[in-house]
Amino acid sequence: MTQAPAGWYTDPQTPTHQRYWDGQAWTTHVQAVGPHPPVVATAERRRLSGGAIVAIVIGAAIVVVLGISILAAIAIPVFLNQRERAADVDVESDLRTVANEILYYSVDYQALPDVTSDGTSYILSGPAVEFSRVPITEGVTLTQYVTETDDFCLAMSSQGGSAQVVHYRYSVGTVAEGSCG
Repeated sequence: MTQAPAGWYTDPQTPTHQRYWDGQAWTTHVQAVGPHPPVVATAERRRLSGGAIVAIVIGAAIVVVLGISILAAIAIPVFLNQRERAADVDVESDLRTVANEILYYSVDYQALPDVTSDGTSYILSGPAVEFSRVPITEGVTLTQYVTETDDFCLAMSSQGGSAQVVHYRYSVGTVAEGSCG
């Protein structure tokens, strides 16, 4: 006679319980038999075809390219506008700095200085003295310096600015577009 293998079986004395058979005899280990859990159908796992994977990858690439294009369409004009504004600020700063140096010279010597440039600096000088040097901002060029009895006008140009030439006239005290005229 063959013996049943060890395991949990319906208890011969209490059919609502299971008792453990150790392969030779029933043990004292008993457990209640509850309702069996419902059988759940598992979804059959399907693999994507090669064509579907390629379509997904191409779709994702198109979305990324469109996103980058939209960001570039927004960012490039903003960036270019900031560069233009920076060039405008550079030329205005050079104008005002040189104008202040001219005023300092005129207080010290009761005359207006000569203003020239050597490519790296604006040079303010008088008959026998070099008064000061003002560094030239990259891209800014002194285009005109006009003196009158108690007035002067400086004109400068800037690469990349919104105006071709801007000027500062002492008697007016503002920076405006155009040459000294």
